[in-house]
Amino acid sequence: MPARITSLIFSAALVLAATPPAASAALPRPKTTRIVPLVSLAGIRLGMTPGQVAGQWRVAGVCSGSSERVCSWNSVPYESASVRYRAGKVVSVGIGGQQEACKINPFAFTTLRTWRTANGLGLLAASSTVRAKLPGVSGNGSEANPFQLRRRSGGRTVRFTLSTGALSAGGSFGCPPAGPPPPDPFRTRLTGIKLAYFP
Repeated sequence: MPARITSLIFSAALVLAATPPAASAALPRPKTTRIVPLVSLAGIRLGMTPGQVAGQWRVAGVCSGSSERVCSWNSVPYESASVRYRAGKVVSVGIGGQQEACKINPFAFTTLRTWRTANGLGLLAASSTVRAKLPGVSGNGSEANPFQLRRRSGGRTVRFTLSTGALSAGGSFGCPPAGPPPPDPFRTRLTGIKLAYFP
């Protein structure tokens, strides 16, 4: 098989492996859209059971896995929410956008941008406002070094992270070898928020 074809097949396989599976579940309809850093995201707290999550978000997600179960909700192809369970308890909850190889998503976030902290931090907020609104935050918002707060709770470390940007790590990852990715217009906007146990 020619080297170029092998390279393209390998790149396509990597993109498929890195892209969240398309889910048929609609976005959640949470009882509250408030994000409370280090505490809850739209009513979901770490340690909740699937039944408690269902009661808060009122729309069933599409779930997979056994020892670590992941449930997803999305508005194809851009807005998405997910909850990860371990031993039947929530260990992470997040919202953000999905990506397509070599394309910049519009990141309209028409639904999820209403999920915000009391002082207005949410998807598409300017990254320049994070430090003023989250005292003690570290990081720079990049995928590799997101803005984050941490605290110990019940013998575990809880981490609240906010990331910027529309492109995945690796720059031209998944793009044809001859072409670089387009500039990222969302490098200074929040496009992912997550509450999770760490590690």
